[in-house]
Amino acid sequence: MTPVKTATDQLTSKEFKERDLKAKVKMKEYADTRRHANSQTLQLGDRVLVKTPKINKFFSHYDPVPYELMK
Repeated sequence: MTPVKTATDQLTSKEFKERDLKAKVKMKEYADTRRHANSQTLQLGDRVLVKTPKINKFFSHYDPVPYELMK
């Protein structure tokens, strides 16, 4: 027979959030490792593409003109 959980056995909101955050960080680390993801560091002067709003499936996802980071 399994014991029945009571209201006193439940986690507090703070404990739940801490466990949830810890689990999410662990899942992200695992996923990044599996995908060989690298963290991106942007610096002043880097050239970047800007994502554009999606109008239809034939429209480009990015503005074709690269921009330079100013701040």
